[in-house]
Amino acid sequence: MSYRLLLVIALIAFGVLLLIAGVQAGTGVRSLALASPLPPPMTPQAYLPLAINMTPPLSTTTHYVYIPSESYYIALGCDEGQRRRPNQDVTVIFDWGYPASRNGIYGAVTLDPEIFYPVSVITDMMEAYLTSFYVCSAENGAHLTLGIGINNHRTGEVTPQHGTAWVGLVNYLNDWIASHSWQNRLRAYGAIDVEFAWNSYTVTRA
Repeated sequence: MSYRLLLVIALIAFGVLLLIAGVQAGTGVRSLALASPLPPPMTPQAYLPLAINMTPPLSTTTHYVYIPSESYYIALGCDEGQRRRPNQDVTVIFDWGYPASRNGIYGAVTLDPEIFYPVSVITDMMEAYLTSFYVCSAENGAHLTLGIGINNHRTGEVTPQHGTAWVGLVNYLNDWIASHSWQNRLRAYGAIDVEFAWNSYTVTRA
């Protein structure tokens, strides 16, 4: 037998051995894969921010004054007091319009129609509102912050003297509230609608 023929036979035999070994190895790997347990399925999870707020948003009620009559404010105050939740904090602002004075008496001019009301009349109307709110909110115990407001329109009327008179109005009302021992549920503040299209910072601040 020639040398070349022996070499061919040897190569064929080696190839058959490699084929047999590959089949056996593949069978073993497949058996191992089938025998291995699969990992348990993962439960989907999501982490979301808490976005639930059961507390109603705070709000402020603003009234533009057109009807300065005591009966109107009594009805308005009672309605405001009755519709509140227990111990609710309430902010109400009355916009009396433009600062004004007549013959040395300070007050405000309503927006439309333009009628002048002195500080004394404004005080009476606010007392009527405060009293009515307090009485009609007795069951729910609501707390009222009352803003007594004007704006900064009309340069000649926006003066330190008018500001002093307005502060006197607010201080008087808070003393009046305290004299009735209502200060645990009522409080008055001065308020102003500042718009620089109407007046400058310097004039308004003074």
